[in-house]
Amino acid sequence: MIVSTIRNSTMGVIILACLGYFFHQSKIVDINEHDRYINVLRELQKLDVSLNENILKARYLYMINYDPIVDNIKHLKKTSLLLENIPSFVGKDTLNKIDNLCAGYVSLLSEKERATERFKSENSILRNSLSFFPIAATELASKVSVYNSDLARLLRDLVRDIVLYNLYSHEELLPEITLKIKKLRSNIDSYKNFLNTKNLERIIRHGDTILIYKSGMDQDGKSILELPTKQQLEMIYNIYYDEYIRSLSVANNYRLVLYLATILLVAVIAHTFIRLSNTKRALHVANANLEQRVQERTEELNTANADLMEQKKQMSDYICEIRAVNKEMQRIAITDELTNLYTRRFLFEWMGKELESMSRNPGEYSCLLIDIDHFKNINDTYGHQEGDNTLVAVAEAIKRVVRQADIVGRYGGEEFLVLLPDTGLEDALAVAEKIRKQIEHEVKAPRQITASIGVASCYSTGYIRAYLNTSDAIALVLRIADKALYKAKEKGRNRAIVGEESVNLSPAKIVKCA
Repeated sequence: MIVSTIRNSTMGVIILACLGYFFHQSKIVDINEHDRYINVLRELQKLDVSLNENILKARYLYMINYDPIVDNIKHLKKTSLLLENIPSFVGKDTLNKIDNLCAGYVSLLSEKERATERFKSENSILRNSLSFFPIAATELASKVSVYNSDLARLLRDLVRDIVLYNLYSHEELLPEITLKIKKLRSNIDSYKNFLNTKNLERIIRHGDTILIYKSGMDQDGKSILELPTKQQLEMIYNIYYDEYIRSLSVANNYRLVLYLATILLVAVIAHTFIRLSNTKRALHVANANLEQRVQERTEELNTANADLMEQKKQMSDYICEIRAVNKEMQRIAITDELTNLYTRRFLFEWMGKELESMSRNPGEYSCLLIDIDHFKNINDTYGHQEGDNTLVAVAEAIKRVVRQADIVGRYGGEEFLVLLPDTGLEDALAVAEKIRKQIEHEVKAPRQITASIGVASCYSTGYIRAYLNTSDAIALVLRIADKALYKAKEKGRNRAIVGEESVNLSPAKIVKCA
């Protein structure tokens, strides 16, 4: 009797210990901790996107001060500290991975902060010179126009070139700007008899400052945007979410085992009670109690499963939202905001892919470089809003002519680029004439609009993959189209000109023309 009692007590203690362990493991996933950590990751992603947007705004003078950038950095640093509070249910191996990724992210954030501080300092210098130079140079040109018209014209041309160079990064303007500044500096003594040369010297210094800092600012801004903070956060999110799903699955398994063990324990107790009472009524009561408890446990399990399905649905909806946002961001990145055409960067990427394909398969490829005639006069006469309306109208006119397989994009300013796959030089010229006539007949506001078009074509006999450099090939074809466009301008505009014969994309040809 004593041995049986000890044995039963020992078994009871073991069973209770097992149930306690199963219960503890079933509660290991803390939903509040999970929600907090997910919200931290989402907030960091939003702040990172906001910081990149503000860097771009500051670079192109759409921001008066740097307070938003400072706030972004401050909130990023503050929020990044919360990454260390990883939920307790995360396993040791995953915890080490997340810790390493978080350390890498903090390092990237520090690097981004240093680069941003350098960007702010240099951008302030560039902004100061850009604010002073056009006004001072224009005022000086107006004053000296009665004494020296050549000097006034030189100053106005310099203002125009520097503004265009800063806005559009046309590297072909850099030698002209440098030459004009050098000319001003070398002739400064000859201007002393009719003006105060100190003002001219200040203008020259500011012009030098713009040339020095502009390229550096473009590189600094690009390096800041290319820091992989976003990718680092996505890696942290993916690793953590996989661990969360795994831990949740384990907790549900323990919960199921707990329910089964509880049911088993109840069955043992019921059996013992039936055996001790040895009456039909006691057996009936025990069975009723057992059925009730089984039903309660089943309902709890169904409720837990329903909660899990709801959480899974919410997570699925969130993933769909992220994919939709990423898709929209990708569309914005390759689409010109004004004309709804493809951007210059997308055109280059697409053209590179097409030429790479031609290195393996024979084919022809043509491009049209389109420039609106006298577009600057439209802006100067009717205002930039009418200029924008003209660009949109010309873009629509071009799209109505080309095929569905053709690619139309805004090359820069008032220039458009049309890519014509599987099209020879003769057919490309025919398309160019259709576009020119469409623009001339359709776009009439605020006045009659015409366009000049340069046509270039290339072809490949295939099997030159080992030698073809797509960057050189693109530069070659676009250079030919650009020369043809200039010929069209020189011959009176409103015409389409073929630059050269169709170019064979052989290695020797590209090296010679590059």
